[in-house]
Amino acid sequence: MTADVPASRGIYFYLSHARSPSTQVDHWIQKFFDDLCQEIAGIVPVDSPIDKGFADLRPGRDRDAAINRALGTAHTFVPLYTPEYFAGPLRERDAFQQRLHLAGLDSGFPHILPVLWAPIAGSRQTSDLELARELGADYPAYLENGLGPMSRLSEHASAYKSIVERLARRIVDTAHAGTLAPSAARKIPDSSPPASAVTPFVVAVIAPAVSHLPQSRSSRDCYGPQATQWRPFPNVHDIPIADYTASVVQSMMMPPRVLDFANGDPGFESAPGVILVDPWVLETADGRNLIGAAASRLRKWVTLVIVNDRTDPQFARRGVGLADEVVVLVAGRVRPQARKVIESATDFELEIVRIIGRNRRAFLNSDPP
Repeated sequence: MTADVPASRGIYFYLSHARSPSTQVDHWIQKFFDDLCQEIAGIVPVDSPIDKGFADLRPGRDRDAAINRALGTAHTFVPLYTPEYFAGPLRERDAFQQRLHLAGLDSGFPHILPVLWAPIAGSRQTSDLELARELGADYPAYLENGLGPMSRLSEHASAYKSIVERLARRIVDTAHAGTLAPSAARKIPDSSPPASAVTPFVVAVIAPAVSHLPQSRSSRDCYGPQATQWRPFPNVHDIPIADYTASVVQSMMMPPRVLDFANGDPGFESAPGVILVDPWVLETADGRNLIGAAASRLRKWVTLVIVNDRTDPQFARRGVGLADEVVVLVAGRVRPQARKVIESATDFELEIVRIIGRNRRAFLNSDPP
């Protein structure tokens, strides 16, 4: 949240986003806000009478008053579109739209400048969703995954920066046109986040617990009392791979559901997800049955991810062969696109963002129960 400024100065933009029930600041939205402010600062004079922007990122005593004050003085409104953004009442957007109506600017553009932050199914369209897509239409990754995932991947850093620069220029041009004067915005009675997001994401794990490791497995520090505590990349990740995946899910505005696949139905009929597989499970008594059960549970919105660390001392001697066995076991029952073999922490970090975004999009577009 920016520091308070006199209402007469105004602010370049108001950043609107779906608030998580968590009280923690969303790191990636904070980063985007800071990046956008920095780009604007590089365009406008140092002594510009307009402050950079406002984002409701932290609860505070005067939270509602600050929101209403910012909505009344912002020259542009920048909503981050996600499925969760449209799940609740659009109070901030409606309040800003009322200002535009009173100023005779009912069309919205260019004062409302939406950003496609995460994939949205066609059934969740609004009149300016195409405007959100147009912002980065020349970048396929933006249209496919949204700007949120792009902000987390180094391979998209250049495209991400270009889109932020483009948005900053539009904000500044609109503000300097001076067509929207500061005015009172309709009071927003409640800024609390929704109780839960609308699309959970299941992170299921198939891996041995440390108490059931096969004798042939020498690297025991990768495992814990439960399958969900498996750490295939212990030299890189301090937390279990399921928790790492859940943190990515949460950053994409979905509530994660982490579970041991062996403990029951993961609920893939009504939720997208991934199944993280340790190929060493094949060396356990029930391993092949679990892999077969996983293959039967896959849907268009679920991916089987076979994780095998190439730096593991047993990788070449046995790990590769076990991973190949898993692929052979599921080959006749699983589409090639529904399985993935990953052999490094770097590859996993890159691929899991794509997989989560793709599976959520497939789930929403399939209109499942």
